[in-house]
Amino acid sequence: MQRFIAVALIVATALAACGDDDDAVTETFTFFAPNDDAFTTLTAEQTAELLTDPSQIVETLRNHTLDTTVTAEDLTSLEQVSTRAGETLDVTVDGDTVMVGDVTAVTNDIEVGDGVIHVVDGFLIL
Repeated sequence: MQRFIAVALIVATALAACGDDDDAVTETFTFFAPNDDAFTTLTAEQTAELLTDPSQIVETLRNHTLDTTVTAEDLTSLEQVSTRAGETLDVTVDGDTVMVGDVTAVTNDIEVGDGVIHVVDGFLIL
């Protein structure tokens, strides 16, 4: 898990730095980082597409990032969140389980500078 969190930090930082005028760097962010098991669910075709198309990687990252810091506690009071890519994802809470879209947050509130990372068990949108 530590290895993945380190990668997620790098990815979140890179995403913030690669914006253009319409995708400006924000001071705060939330990143939904797929865990290692999530990557095993990708098909060979999906993996190849991600590895050969940088724009696909950036779009996938934007779909996993919010422009504000949203803690696990904040998520429990929300019905939806909007990603940097403009997608709207439903938030559902069942007891201690928080889902964003079709994935479950398995580790929450990893603080990173002015942002937060939630580790999730799948990809929000590829």
